[in-house]
Formats: sequence, C-alpha cells, structure tokens
Amino acid sequence: MEESRAVSSFLGIQELIRGEVQSVDEVIANISAVTKEDIKRAANRVVKPENLVLAVVGPFNDPKHFEDMLKLD
Repeated sequence: MEESRAVSSFLGIQELIRGEVQSVDEVIANISAVTKEDIKRAANRVVKPENLVLAVVGPFNDPKHFEDMLKLD
C-alpha cells in the first residue's frame, strides 16, 4: 500500500467485486480470523477423488505407484 497504483487497485477491486470498501486493517483482521477448520472445510468442498488428475512425463514401469498418489486418506 505504498504506491498509488497499489492503493487504487486495492480500493477498485473491492468496490467492483464486493460493492463495499474495507480498510487494510479490516482485511487483515478477516484473514487472521480464518481457522484451520475453515481451510479444511473449503478444501473438502474442492478436493474430491473424482476431480483428481495426475500427469506423468517420462518412462515408468508400474502405474500403481502413481494411482496410489491420487487416493485420499
């Protein structure tokens, strides 16, 4: 927030996306309020076994090794 471009971008994006502008302190407080449980909950909505994809480049002998990487425990 030391350059006018950063300040205008910060304010403009908030206004366009949220329709309101928060102070830097309010944004930091909101970020600090995020808990591990919040992150786990969000990850569980996004990371699902049916959505996992793995690309492998190079020779390999056993696809099982890579298939095991895609399993969620």
